[in-house]
Amino acid sequence: YDRSTNLFHNYHRDYDPQTGRYIQSDPIGLSGGINTYGYVKGNPTHGIDPLGLLVTAVMDRGRGTLTVTDNDTHKSVTAVAFTGGNTYDRPWYVDVGSWHQERAAPNGEYFITDNVNPNPAHPDWFAILQKKDRLSDTFMDGLERRTGARLHLGGTSYGCVTVDKNTPGQQEKWGEIVDMLRNTKPGIVNYYPSYYYYDRTTVNLQTYGTLTIK
Repeated sequence: YDRSTNLFHNYHRDYDPQTGRYIQSDPIGLSGGINTYGYVKGNPTHGIDPLGLLVTAVMDRGRGTLTVTDNDTHKSVTAVAFTGGNTYDRPWYVDVGSWHQERAAPNGEYFITDNVNPNPAHPDWFAILQKKDRLSDTFMDGLERRTGARLHLGGTSYGCVTVDKNTPGQQEKWGEIVDMLRNTKPGIVNYYPSYYYYDRTTVNLQTYGTLTIK
């Protein structure tokens, strides 16, 4: 994002959030649609990508896998992953965890976005934001409101979707997933940074696609 021009640099061209359009023609020509300057049919609020140029990810809790597919190239990567609990150096075994925080994120649909509270120690973490009218860093788990779900490599999950670092070969799989996310054609969603419902301030946040937890 360039603050001086208020444009998002999406690798091959720049996106103008004021008009909801790119300022350069699509480098893939008409393959991306007849309007080579448009983005998501002029509806960036909900990150709609009708031609499938983002990624689609599925966290299958029963199988313990995360599969990420680039809808443009059709390449897929599947990694050993979990949400809630920990592996504590025991590959393929997820302990439900004794801490209240070590609970799975609820099943449903999420956006994969840039980390909304970035930490220099974790440059390759992404946020997962529950799809709802007010897109924020909170998510509803039954009647409880929780916060801070992320997508990352690790051995402990407080609701994050976590690729298991303790299973051989999964750090490499995580690298492939990060590369796929960084190289897809991203979109824009409207994000509410405040937890207070009366605060209607929004910012533009880059999204890489959607995640389904099931």
